[in-house]
Amino acid sequence: PGSGTALDDAIDAAAEAGIPFVTAAGSVTSPNAVNVDSNYARWGYDMMVAIGEAFPDGANVLLVEGIAGHPIVVQEREGADKALEEYPNLKVARSVNGDWTANVTKTVVLQALATNPAPIDAVWTTGSESRVVAEAFAEAGRPAPLITGSITGDALGYWKANPDKYRFEGHAVLPHWTAQTLFRTGVRMLSGQKPKLNTL
Repeated sequence: PGSGTALDDAIDAAAEAGIPFVTAAGSVTSPNAVNVDSNYARWGYDMMVAIGEAFPDGANVLLVEGIAGHPIVVQEREGADKALEEYPNLKVARSVNGDWTANVTKTVVLQALATNPAPIDAVWTTGSESRVVAEAFAEAGRPAPLITGSITGDALGYWKANPDKYRFEGHAVLPHWTAQTLFRTGVRMLSGQKPKLNTL
């Protein structure tokens, strides 16, 4: 779901008709749904803490978020903001939305660099576009920043080919456990069990 509330009426109507509702990759607020996914607030927090630990004397940070207003993006930003309170030497240079899309991310990062001549030491992103962020900095002739996020095969290939242009901190988001939990939750709901919690 692209909104935390837009589907609630339909979910509640489905529940009245005996139809179970399970979400993944986004959460809803209806108590008649079970949201199965990662702890995105923790993910956003961990990525910002990694920057704070890498730059104990402070850093200028570019935030590259996903789709504006998406529940995952809101949760990730909540985590990042909490970490920023703990690392007051980190300064947000700018925040842009790359929409979790490579060409959009590259465009907004290039625009941010063109309009912000100050050094950017790190890029906080929670998506999988770290390669295009690194490419944007290289194209702009800017020093390679520390980039956080989810590591991907294309990023590993870029890193191998450009070891001096790619600095990364993060880990992979592995979907297999989410898919298994989603399936098991759906089967239990189809067998007549009711949601006992909203987020798993």
